[in-house]
Amino acid sequence: MPKISVIMPVYNSEQFLRMAVDSVLNQTFEDFELILVDDGSKDGSGAVCDEYAKKDLRVKVIHQENRGMCFSRNRAMDIACGEYIMFTDNDDECLPGFLSENYALAHQTNADMVKFGRAVETVKDGEHFNRQERNLEKRFYTREDLIQSFLQLREKDVFSPVWDGMYKTEIIRKHHIRFNEDLRFGEEDTIFCLDMCKVINSLATNSGVYYMHYFRIAHSASSKFNVKALEKHIISANKDLEVYRLFHFTDRRQGECIRQIVQKHLIPMLILFQHQNCDMTLKEKKLFINNLKSYEPFRFDLAITRGEDWRQMDKKTKLLANLFMHNRYNILLFLSGIYYKLKIA
Repeated sequence: MPKISVIMPVYNSEQFLRMAVDSVLNQTFEDFELILVDDGSKDGSGAVCDEYAKKDLRVKVIHQENRGMCFSRNRAMDIACGEYIMFTDNDDECLPGFLSENYALAHQTNADMVKFGRAVETVKDGEHFNRQERNLEKRFYTREDLIQSFLQLREKDVFSPVWDGMYKTEIIRKHHIRFNEDLRFGEEDTIFCLDMCKVINSLATNSGVYYMHYFRIAHSASSKFNVKALEKHIISANKDLEVYRLFHFTDRRQGECIRQIVQKHLIPMLILFQHQNCDMTLKEKKLFINNLKSYEPFRFDLAITRGEDWRQMDKKTKLLANLFMHNRYNILLFLSGIYYKLKIA
């Protein structure tokens, strides 16, 4: 049985696929399997997958009709033999130590989940720019430590992607943790990680940067607008609320919870309204925002504005939350438009 199963969904990525696969196969750690799931590719990606399987016994290939990334990951998890599971995208790179150094930490601590540093670069017309790195301290968290530090870790986006982590297969199967196959526009990774947080007894974080994610503006589904890209945040916000309740944050850390709902979900939705391809009218946008209050994560208690948590909240988040609570949607959309322009400038 291999120690690690690396899962890579593949779809129409012939241009980048060899780079992505080689970055896994060239790791110094060798006791792993790489599961390539050809998700109905219409270019030569499927043939590239088969080529690698013929020359390296560690490579397994699944060919299927197009069902989406979440279905592909779930199908690969069903056949994964590794003690731990890791994920990588078909146009990214695994950096040196991706397998060896994170498995060593997992083995040393017997952690149910390991998270590590990552780098992100934006790519447009072949040019790479806006490189950002997220580093973590090397630390082991018990269940109680995780509960105490969860909101800080969530704020650092530790539980957003899955490709910057290692997950114990036994935990995934015992608790039937799956990717939500209804999601195709993001947040599926966050929901998977939050489901893990609900059940794990330990977490280890590693300080190195072991993964390079490329945000390809012309290649990524994130560059398109679809109303489901808004709805994904409602689903993810509900998952956040599940964790808040499980960890009893709604009783004693309500202000912090509201701040994260605003920052992780409300603001991204407001920014999506500014997308150049968004065809929603102003009336439709205001109706959507108003309807958010029918979902529990967005029912902010006005009493929170009288508490210490509210006074310590940063001005921008406080302002947007206040406008939202008081139905000042025109101003809310106007300010989010200014924020969007400043962000992309």
